[in-house]
Amino acid sequence: QRMSTRATQTNEIGRCTVLWPLLRHLSASTGRKKLALLDVGCSAGLNLGVDRYHYDYGELQLGAAPGPAVPQIVCTLLGKGRPSASGPEPSIVCRMGIDPAPINLFDDEAVRWLRACLWPNDSVRRERMDRAITLAREQRWPVQQHADCSAAAVSWAESLPADVLPVIFNSWVLTYFNAAALARHLALMQALVQRCGAAWISAEEARLRIGDEVVPALPDTADAEHRSGTLWALMLPGQQRPHTTVLARSHAHGHWLEWLGNN
Repeated sequence: QRMSTRATQTNEIGRCTVLWPLLRHLSASTGRKKLALLDVGCSAGLNLGVDRYHYDYGELQLGAAPGPAVPQIVCTLLGKGRPSASGPEPSIVCRMGIDPAPINLFDDEAVRWLRACLWPNDSVRRERMDRAITLAREQRWPVQQHADCSAAAVSWAESLPADVLPVIFNSWVLTYFNAAALARHLALMQALVQRCGAAWISAEEARLRIGDEVVPALPDTADAEHRSGTLWALMLPGQQRPHTTVLARSHAHGHWLEWLGNN
């Protein structure tokens, strides 16, 4: 019965180990402190709490101060690049998640399904997700259902105040679009970035390009997991068309991070 009515739907906050330093980089490089975050294909919207989690990179600590109720995520840094630990923190003044079939965190059966999509032996991941769920229930960050998330993203960005930088984010979502839907989404987001001055952060498999980004070469010693890592691309307005840069490569669930933002 479950197999006939459900599909795998996770909400991996481990990816926030890359999203948070990337948001900090974006704020510092643009001089825009006020950010609005839209998570496209958000599942339950747990990544909307990106600024409320604590990140342990070993030599580097970022995010919220650690505490018993704060989700803590451990990430290994690879390569020579490092996210900046200095500078002012961006302020997320508006946040929203959109999804064709979002998970309602106040529906116990839906939350049980979200937990069931985790690997049963990974107690650390389960504990941090439970903390993130508790936080999201307290904060009630808006998560909306939209059949056409591409159009919804455009409407959302165009509704924001001029002093707030719209940031559109997706992680392992575009890979599920069919060819026609992907082409439409790319065209709409590229036009939105150029017209409204929005920023687009896309974390997808290496084969998927969102613009003119050039992927940095991998070292000869890179193993299969490193070669299949998630690429994090940032698109910003350009002179005549948007410009895209690859700022990071990571494990699909944020276990490790290769920071490319200083290259």
